[in-house]
Amino acid sequence: MDSSVRPARSRDAVFSFQAAGKQGKLEAMYKRMYETQANWGDQRVPHRETFFGFARDLGLDMAKFEADVNDPATLERVLKDRKDGTTVGVQGTPTFFINGTKFQGPPSYSALKTTIDRELAK
Repeated sequence: MDSSVRPARSRDAVFSFQAAGKQGKLEAMYKRMYETQANWGDQRVPHRETFFGFARDLGLDMAKFEADVNDPATLERVLKDRKDGTTVGVQGTPTFFINGTKFQGPPSYSALKTTIDRELAK
């Protein structure tokens, strides 16, 4: 793995997410990660085994999943996505764009709803 994709928990999450997508379980993996983020998101430690557990629970082919996690093509995809994000001003997650404009401020439900409603009214 390339050490330029950090921190460890984010790297493990994004590689696992990509690998699950290759087996048609991108949305299921995303939901599982999102629902359990409070258990792992604030920890500054690797969570590879956590995400491999999610993959097992989702019934993924674990040999293929591990191969896809470790595949250089997965790293290339992640680095390309990161470069694309940096190019448009993404400095971290979450970052929201509404009608092509980067949302500024804390992304609360009410602030996002107000901004979206204002854009829809145009």
